[in-house]
Amino acid sequence: MKSIILLFLLGSSFAIEVFAKSNEINRLQSKIDSLEYVILRENVKFNALVQLSSSQYKNLDVDWKTIGDDDIYGFNYRIEIYLSEIYKSLYITKIGYFSEGIQRIEYTFEVDIESLLGINSEETNSLEFVQWVNQNEFEIKTTKGSVVLEILDSKQVRLKQ
Repeated sequence: MKSIILLFLLGSSFAIEVFAKSNEINRLQSKIDSLEYVILRENVKFNALVQLSSSQYKNLDVDWKTIGDDDIYGFNYRIEIYLSEIYKSLYITKIGYFSEGIQRIEYTFEVDIESLLGINSEETNSLEFVQWVNQNEFEIKTTKGSVVLEILDSKQVRLKQ
């Protein structure tokens, strides 16, 4: 009788352990599924990187004898144009250079190209990067023609007159 009770207890504890592991597996699978959903949603947000262009590197005026590992000694900007269905979005990224050539993204921001240029969302479809004018200025083309935009270091862009 004792052996039957012992076998029953061992079987019960094994069943509880299997059930607990099964619940943990289900919880982890649910987490994986939700992460896959987030990734799929992000892929829908931006279907394609259409154009990518980096400006010239700009060396800052620094004292090379006292510069530290976290001190920036140069930077450049990168223009990114993304296509989502029929609409295009313009992003600007500032890349900083630190000790021994380490690159780090300082910031990225989206340019409200519709407000800036006075165009509607459908007209963003014709948005194209044309060229860099200098370190902080670049030319883009839309249905309304070509314009030059100037990057201000405060995460802003203005229309160059």
